[in-house]
Amino acid sequence: MKTLQTILLMGVVIAATLIGCWAYTQALYVTTCFAVVAVVAVTAVLCIARRRSVAMMEQLLASLSVHDYSLAFREESRTGGTWHSGDIDALARDINRVVEQYKQREVEVHTRLRYFETLLGCIDTTLIVATPEGAVQWTNRAGEKLLGYVPRHIDELAVLTPALHDTLQLIQPGHTASLTLRKGTPQEMQTVVDVNLYTTGKQTLRLYTLRNIREVLEENEMESWQKLIRVLTHEIMNSLTPIISLSQTLEGYCQGDDVDKVQDTDDVAILRQGLQTIHRRSGGLLEFMKNYRKVALMPQPMCSDVSVAELVESLKPLFVSTKAITFRFELSHPDVVLRIDRTQMEQVLINLLKNAAEACAHTSDAVVTLTDDIDDCTHRYSLHVTDNGPGILLEVQEKIFIPFFTTKPQGSGIGLALSRQIVHQHRGTLRVASAKGCTRFTVMMPSE
Repeated sequence: MKTLQTILLMGVVIAATLIGCWAYTQALYVTTCFAVVAVVAVTAVLCIARRRSVAMMEQLLASLSVHDYSLAFREESRTGGTWHSGDIDALARDINRVVEQYKQREVEVHTRLRYFETLLGCIDTTLIVATPEGAVQWTNRAGEKLLGYVPRHIDELAVLTPALHDTLQLIQPGHTASLTLRKGTPQEMQTVVDVNLYTTGKQTLRLYTLRNIREVLEENEMESWQKLIRVLTHEIMNSLTPIISLSQTLEGYCQGDDVDKVQDTDDVAILRQGLQTIHRRSGGLLEFMKNYRKVALMPQPMCSDVSVAELVESLKPLFVSTKAITFRFELSHPDVVLRIDRTQMEQVLINLLKNAAEACAHTSDAVVTLTDDIDDCTHRYSLHVTDNGPGILLEVQEKIFIPFFTTKPQGSGIGLALSRQIVHQHRGTLRVASAKGCTRFTVMMPSE
């Protein structure tokens, strides 16, 4: 009801009360009765209007509390000509507008929710949302396909896939774990598992993701084989083509009427030159195949505990500073112990230091530095070989670890490939970062 109307009605009640009291003292009982009736009538009207307003508000709150948006009031009062019908109609319009707004918002939220559920259902990454106690709240279609059903609790996976159950129970937020799953078929699935925490209100949920990386690994493996095959084809064809050509020429030269010419000194020289070329190219091809065997038949490392100080100390006599180049060995963590094959890791560092020295050979004040550090987050130990040479072009950086790729006229192209393979067998990584005037190779190893 409007404030002015309420004030007027209250004024009428007070006035009627005063008149009634005065009439009663003057023994004007009829007037007193009319005053009482007026007070009761106005009070009843006020109570009815207030009660209707309160009832409408209670219905609104009850509907909103259960997300029922079917509530709707008639915006034309049934009382028609009563003075307060306009106020009731205005309240009905306001309530209907609020309900409609909530209904539209609910529709938008559900539409957006269905959109995201559809989107998450289309991806091939498994998503599992669970409480810290292990109760599963939601799983996308990829997860249902992987597990065969939607589990109600993480513990149910202990019977179906024990390895997955143990991984989900032990993995900590911010960490990843690799896992091999086999679901009723001989085909294995390589997956990477990680978990993130999501807090909604007072509840904290764990969001598990399982990514199938088998296809990615197979694609990278195929790409690597294709690169290797292209290199092998190029090297073998470069050697075989002149051999075949020369052998055909010499064979034709020694057939028929030309056989007697072989007795001439000049002809013998030609034959000798051709045979020497064949021998040289065959030797180059044999050397190439020996290098290939080095890459393909890398022996497994025989690991033992070796301190970094020991490892680096054995390198210093091989790399002594001269006027042309300065070698610096600056270890911040010499007491770190690595579980490595000392011979193989020495070869890796020798290759990196040698390459760094060759890279800055034509640089004034050439400096090659061997440093180390430990990552605060992963606790992985790294050795860095840095030079101040001209740097490596970006397109070359992408190829330098490919076997037999080299930019050196006399290079074999297997040094960095062997080095990366050795580091990989030690559960480490070998990376390169280069810019003009600075190139750094990093050997990252897990510390013991």
